[in-house]
Amino acid sequence: ADEGNEELLRSPRKDPEQSLRGDEWLQLVAVVTNAAEEARARGLEVSFHPHVSTFVELPDEIERLLAETDLSLTYDIGHVVLAGGDGVELFLRWRDRINHVHIKDVRVAVLENARANNLDNFDEWWAGVATPLGQGDVDLDGFAEALRASNYDRWVVVEQDRAPLTVASLPAVLADQAANLRWLETHLGSAPTITTPSTTL
Repeated sequence: ADEGNEELLRSPRKDPEQSLRGDEWLQLVAVVTNAAEEARARGLEVSFHPHVSTFVELPDEIERLLAETDLSLTYDIGHVVLAGGDGVELFLRWRDRINHVHIKDVRVAVLENARANNLDNFDEWWAGVATPLGQGDVDLDGFAEALRASNYDRWVVVEQDRAPLTVASLPAVLADQAANLRWLETHLGSAPTITTPSTTL
């Protein structure tokens, strides 16, 4: 799944011809269905997270997965936009299957540059994709309105991927997260209070 195929990791945005076909797709459906059944048997709620550079990335692939399984979806608007989808429209289309949200802002130009220059090291270009909320190319204002209008009341997780960190970069990381909290308070009406920041280096 995530980061499990070297060919896809060398492709900043998957071309449709790289999608699974025939028995390969049936195998994916069988594997994720079995995994979901095992998780549910242990009392866990299941959510599938489509991701750039994997076999369920493009909007058509997500649509097919939803049609052929009973899986719920982790809707990561950043990944949907990077895969060429309309982040707000697809959220509304799949709303009834979404049980978890990752709110993320991304710079599409970083991905387009990786494609144009044949950058084949995922970590090299991915580190520059995510940006603090409201500073990238995602229609987050429209997404916030869609969340409110659809009465979404589950988890919304801020996911801002960063390059490998050092102690010296911690103040910048904390400043970014403070900006994210301000954005959430402004656009969604509330945000958690962080009293003791922590990080993994």
